[in-house]
Amino acid sequence: MDVFEAIQGRRSPSRFEPHPVPREMLERVLDAAMWAPSPQDMQNWHFVVLGGQEKDTFVTATQVEFTDLLLSLQNSGPWTSAQRTNWFIKAAYEAPVLVLAFSDTPASLVPDAPLAVAAAVQNLLLAAHAEGLAGRWFTAGLQTVSDIVARHIPVGEMELVGLIVLGYPAETPTPSPRREKRIDWRISF
Repeated sequence: MDVFEAIQGRRSPSRFEPHPVPREMLERVLDAAMWAPSPQDMQNWHFVVLGGQEKDTFVTATQVEFTDLLLSLQNSGPWTSAQRTNWFIKAAYEAPVLVLAFSDTPASLVPDAPLAVAAAVQNLLLAAHAEGLAGRWFTAGLQTVSDIVARHIPVGEMELVGLIVLGYPAETPTPSPRREKRIDWRISF
């Protein structure tokens, strides 16, 4: 698969097959993430990979706290943090792997730090697709869940940048049309 096929073919499913992902495959996918660009070559990403009993224990332990959070956010709009968090919990139970993406450099010190982690996550998602896997990156509501995550995954002062559910897709979502007029050409050919 070439890079253009990977970019255009990658999808973010909500449903996953329960089959375990071989460690060697996960290692290749995570290695691809390490090759992302970063400002001043910071390489500030840090990933925690949970699978099997470790993932199930984390999701079960956090679900109670997430549920309390969901109740407090119930009426906050049509597409709320509560809905996104509930969607994450369902996908995290189904997917065999959960990857937590952190920055070891605070955004308050280096505002671009989360962008480097985002580039690494994109590499991870493209590599997963090339391996026949799929991932869904959850970033909505991170401020509300980061304290909960920190209580269960102690990583010191690292900042949570995203949660990625990863596995074999049980569905292939139809791509949404790309928005037009996103490029403003100002060069001469």
